[in-house]
Amino acid sequence: MPRRFDRLWITGAGSGSRWWRSLTRDRISQPHDGPAWLVLQIPVVTILRNRVLGISQIPADLTVGEQPQVSIFIRAVQALFSCCHAIELLVGLMVVANPGTPQVRVDGMVDHHLPSKLPRLPIPRTAVREEPLVDFVGWLATCSQLSWSEVDHQLQIILPESDRNQFGGCDTATISADGRRFVDPVCDAGSPLDWLRNRSGERESPAYARPVGEPLAVHEITAKIFPHYEVNGGTAHLVGCQLEDRPFVRLTFLDKNSDDLRVNHFYIATDGSSVPNEIVAELGLDQVEPMPVSQPSSRPSQLDVIVNAGLPAATQQYDSTEPNATLEEPVVVTVIWVKYVLGQLQFTIGNASVMQAFEGWARTLQAAPYQCPVTNTRTFKLGQVDDGTIVAADEIDRCDRSGAQVLRSGLVTCNATGKNVLPQFVKSCPVSDQPVLSEYFATCSRCAEEVSLPALQKEVCAACRSLEPVSNADPTIAAILQKYPALARWRWWQLSQTRRVSIVQASGMVRKLLIVCDRQTQTIKRISVSRRGSSRWKVVDRRDWSTCLGR
Repeated sequence: MPRRFDRLWITGAGSGSRWWRSLTRDRISQPHDGPAWLVLQIPVVTILRNRVLGISQIPADLTVGEQPQVSIFIRAVQALFSCCHAIELLVGLMVVANPGTPQVRVDGMVDHHLPSKLPRLPIPRTAVREEPLVDFVGWLATCSQLSWSEVDHQLQIILPESDRNQFGGCDTATISADGRRFVDPVCDAGSPLDWLRNRSGERESPAYARPVGEPLAVHEITAKIFPHYEVNGGTAHLVGCQLEDRPFVRLTFLDKNSDDLRVNHFYIATDGSSVPNEIVAELGLDQVEPMPVSQPSSRPSQLDVIVNAGLPAATQQYDSTEPNATLEEPVVVTVIWVKYVLGQLQFTIGNASVMQAFEGWARTLQAAPYQCPVTNTRTFKLGQVDDGTIVAADEIDRCDRSGAQVLRSGLVTCNATGKNVLPQFVKSCPVSDQPVLSEYFATCSRCAEEVSLPALQKEVCAACRSLEPVSNADPTIAAILQKYPALARWRWWQLSQTRRVSIVQASGMVRKLLIVCDRQTQTIKRISVSRRGSSRWKVVDRRDWSTCLGR
């Protein structure tokens, strides 16, 4: 963690100064949030003066305005050094203290406040994949089409005749277990890394690679996709598929600070952004094999743009106080060609067909469910309804009455039988408001309404069985009384309603009256009479309604 300065003590730069000055934290500017470089200019003569006077540290109890007690000898020495004020103005030292480390660097500077040479910063660990140098050297040998094998933890390369002169005429070259050097006694090829880079041309042009085990042909793609789809009564076939090579760039840096020599791979996309580690693993960028330069073709100008854009990405996680920090040049630049798939499937049933597009990286491509535009569902199973439309098979059902193949959403369930049928085969019960097959309706013996069998009990519908007491102030009763004022002589009222009619029962001391009228217009449709306490009702002939209604 960077050290924080609570108080900074400096000496006066003037001739004969005997004062210590205290600068509190609010007077010390620190322009960045991260570790900052603190620059102090201390005149050389002041340093020499303090060394002669034996001042090794600043008294803790010394404050502004206080003068330390010194002897006559010390005052004489101070007077001598006051003559050197002109030298103090010309010669200075810059003491640059990094608060993040205990080290102090002293550089002779004249016009600069920071070291003239920018530091070499390490590659950020969160953005790289490490690999032992010897493994990377073996990979470069494969790129150079050199045969090699591992013997006693060392790499033994079989040399072609054109390269044997550099190895004293030997037909093999052996590389040490750490990959640093050739172990052959007679060798003027330099380090294995430099020799392979020069031999294969990777020093001037990039290496080319592709992920190991990546699908390379159309039949490998279809083998991954087709088994997921099921077309009832039809077929699925490929109508187009294109495999494109899309590049990623791997910058390889030599990590000279590790105990066991390693290389660090930094991956960048075509826009210069760093590739996340999870994408590196998913696409197999960390497990690649060499491929011929001629397949696919490369554009050096485009590669330069990608590399130049990627280098800043490798430094973006560095200390914010070092905006100009740069990486060393990569030892090898590798273009990794990754297959990207664009294609389309066609599902055909009879004369109808639908299309399904797909795309993605060949290595991670998975079958995508078909998006049914009719049902708005995603599915891998397709079927066809009787009108010829191809839809999600799970949304298709059979009408239990006609046998037609239709969408399940287009069927209704009969409340009497539980069968799923088309709407034209059902009617809505006025009492329960439930759909019921037409043949499952009967007439209520009391109100004469046609209702579904589930709503009937002993030939009386649920509405007639569930009359509720109301007053003559009820809106329905009030509307009937307004139209038929003579009915006001009845003392007690009961009411029940269906979707179409109102069932009103008026009771007196001896008799009771049952009126069935239209719910909207209060037009009477049926009148029955009975004695109080009896469950039997006598239907009144229409010609006698006036007697019941007081007309």
